[in-house]
Amino acid sequence: MCSKNCIHFHLKALLAAASYSEIHEMDLRSRCLDSLKDIVFKRYNQNVQTFNPQPLQERNSALENVDPRIIQEDRNKKETIRRINEEDFGNGTLPKLQYAQYKLETVFKSKPELGILNDKEPFRCLVKFSSPHLLEAVRSLAPAGLATAPLSRLLTCIVPDAKNSFKITEKKGGFSHGHPHQ
Repeated sequence: MCSKNCIHFHLKALLAAASYSEIHEMDLRSRCLDSLKDIVFKRYNQNVQTFNPQPLQERNSALENVDPRIIQEDRNKKETIRRINEEDFGNGTLPKLQYAQYKLETVFKSKPELGILNDKEPFRCLVKFSSPHLLEAVRSLAPAGLATAPLSRLLTCIVPDAKNSFKITEKKGGFSHGHPHQ
């Protein structure tokens, strides 16, 4: 393991070797170097394209007995989820990341006379999501009915912010998770 001084010299050598004038450290990790490059250099397909829905072919005779307004409402809901999902993730192939982690630090409040919680010591929790292709898995949550659209900004900001490790801390008036676009 290199010391901070050692890392500083490695970065200077990298700048000189690559003929760059500056370098930025990013909190982004993956086993797939090409995906990391795509995220850092914003070379992933996140363009929103128009969608022309195909008519639903009703093969199931049970649908004939369902009120057409319910079928239309379901179509509208699915189209809304698809549109929101496309706005958040694009409609192309996503970079391949294996995990995202969120470190939570908060202080629980209780009545002092109960003596249950210590207001001075924050509660710490680490939540880690992992998958062979995490971004595709997250993108599929709302269409599969496993999450409500739109998904939390904590899940959709991974690619735009080029970051898959977050620290969520309590601040006055709400929570902060370490980037300006909350």
